[in-house]
Amino acid sequence: MSGFKKVKNKNRQSSGKESTGTYDPRTATPHELCDAVRGAMVVVPLEDRISITEKLLGALQGSRLNVGSILLLLGIHADSVEELTPSDVGYLVRYIRINSPAVLSALKRPLAELFELAGKVQRAQRLQESKRAA
Repeated sequence: MSGFKKVKNKNRQSSGKESTGTYDPRTATPHELCDAVRGAMVVVPLEDRISITEKLLGALQGSRLNVGSILLLLGIHADSVEELTPSDVGYLVRYIRINSPAVLSALKRPLAELFELAGKVQRAQRLQESKRAA
């Protein structure tokens, strides 16, 4: 029973890492990584979201993965990058983390850019909220 509590507390602590720019996708569980990517994608502006998604897909294609087949396996039907939702991208990264963990290193730069940008946006939002409160 004590082991269950440790896992439960560990998950709570890891959720705090999701909002920081120092999130390490290699040490995250697939589910945590999916949630972190989805959460960060929701925060960033649409034009940046599309740009980062293109970089992620380019890195995956550079690793000789058939991204279209993976998306189809996941039940994601998108004709263009703009049609991919933050959840779709999260599930794609989760799939890569589970089935091709070696390829995750190719996603290091785009994911770092995503988490850094999301952190900047969140800090800017908090700053605006604190100015309004003052």
